[in-house]
Amino acid sequence: MAHDIFISYSSKDKHIADAVCSALENNKIRCWIAPRDVIPGREWGEAIVEAIGQSRIMVLIFSSAANSSQQVLREVERAVNKNVIIVPFRIEDVVPTKSMEYFLYSTHWLDALTPDMEAHIECLVDTLGKLIPQHQTENNRKVPASKAKSPIIKNIMFLAAGIALSMTAFGVFQWYDRSTESAKANLVSTGSIESSGKKSLTPNDQVKPAGEDVSNKRTDGKTEEKLLDKETSDQDTGDNSPMNNSKSSELGTEAVSREEVKQGSTTSLQDEKPSLKIGEYIRFGTFNGAMIDWRVIHIDSKGSPLLLAAKILTMKSFDAAESGTYNKTGTGIEFDVHRQRSKVYTDYSETDLRKMKGSNYWANSNLREWLNSTERRVSFHSQPPVPAAVARGMNGYENEPGFLHNFSEKERGLIKPVSHKVLLPSPEKGSKDGGSASYSLIKEPVGEAIVNYDQAFYKNIQDKVFLLSVKEAEEYLYDRGWDLKTSPTKEAIDRDKSNWYKELKGQYGGYHMWWLCTPRGDSPSDVCIVAPAGDEIYTDYATMAGGGVRPALYLNPAGLSLSGEGSESDPYIIK
Repeated sequence: MAHDIFISYSSKDKHIADAVCSALENNKIRCWIAPRDVIPGREWGEAIVEAIGQSRIMVLIFSSAANSSQQVLREVERAVNKNVIIVPFRIEDVVPTKSMEYFLYSTHWLDALTPDMEAHIECLVDTLGKLIPQHQTENNRKVPASKAKSPIIKNIMFLAAGIALSMTAFGVFQWYDRSTESAKANLVSTGSIESSGKKSLTPNDQVKPAGEDVSNKRTDGKTEEKLLDKETSDQDTGDNSPMNNSKSSELGTEAVSREEVKQGSTTSLQDEKPSLKIGEYIRFGTFNGAMIDWRVIHIDSKGSPLLLAAKILTMKSFDAAESGTYNKTGTGIEFDVHRQRSKVYTDYSETDLRKMKGSNYWANSNLREWLNSTERRVSFHSQPPVPAAVARGMNGYENEPGFLHNFSEKERGLIKPVSHKVLLPSPEKGSKDGGSASYSLIKEPVGEAIVNYDQAFYKNIQDKVFLLSVKEAEEYLYDRGWDLKTSPTKEAIDRDKSNWYKELKGQYGGYHMWWLCTPRGDSPSDVCIVAPAGDEIYTDYATMAGGGVRPALYLNPAGLSLSGEGSESDPYIIK
């Protein structure tokens, strides 16, 4: 082991973190701290995950900045799942957020609230010096499986012993004893759907190809959650968070959770040879005359792999202007392109914005209907995506065959219908299945884009083919250290009439933006998009005709027979 301590902190508290690191290393206690110990050229997320897994103890520099940092929260969650002792070193008198409290509710806190930070750090060093050999002894002791301690119990045992030795010298401790009942869920029942004023599918209406039965939605109203890398749910897929392990509706509990399986690990169904593993590639289905390459980004508790198109397959609008004419309401109101973006939401009504800019609600979107359709010509339930109804008048797809049209009957039968969590924009929040606030993202770095996702209004919707949510992009790509940036296929570039890709190609080296299914919560028309460089998530109007489409779907693992190596250059092919 190259280090004993992982130091977790907000960049705003770097001076304290550096002082702690220096004091520990002066006492021959080895530390890992970012960015110092991230090897140049290596993916940041991968380095963080590996460093935490190799640590004995995490020192959490706890402040208001750390309390609100999604990155710090992910690091704490990872430490809990890896049985790493957490020692919170509190430098500000701040009450933990509910998400942070969930992971730390039974942990002793070492306070450094009074003057003389040097003395507090000395006490921390003394405490850690006692905990490290104790932790090593405990790990070397063989424990029968039936008596193995949980991560929280281990934290209590180790911290109680170590911190008690330094209480006299230090003098100030806090004990947070939170009842686990406060972190349990209030089960949410499915609400009725209210009309948004748009003639469309309701959220609970599955997009159902003729002759196919996809009605496997749960009706018992039960909700389940999990810890990252733990198999605790036997439900089908849903959008899940490594930062929300309680069953609390306040933290955005989902009706159907997705189980995280570490790359290279096995499931009960993976005894079949060959089996798909996270990170592998498979060639499955056809679009625009070319076979589609997918990457396995997740495996659920049933052993079903989640596939994400390796590249952008097409450029399309998320939805069409409901009036049928881009930037016009049809009642005499025309969108002022020179108006400040901040004033758009006060100067136009939600109804008028959707007439001019389309709907950002996944359940109502043209893109959802097209992706799930097997028809030669899609029967859109709302305003079709004709060229006149999208930006620049290009890339209309009202006459295009549905995405699943060119899949064989066998291939369609392998796609597993799932119920997944979709956040609600402001016009639909009255039909929520859960949540207590609007999702507030406008533009954030990828690592910080989850913001208040777990508290946001949401609905459970069933699909066969869908777009990733912000949460899934963070968990299944970014948290693995994978790039979110990608380029379009040759077929997508050749068929793009919007010129967005050509305009951005020189600036971003051939990478392109791609849609997510998550809306901006306080807007009726803005949808989340991964930036071409893959470093940011921002929002734009649903009518943007140049947005890249990377479909996602789950495969039923039963009976899969594969050939190939599963690599990017030699993907699996279904026999």
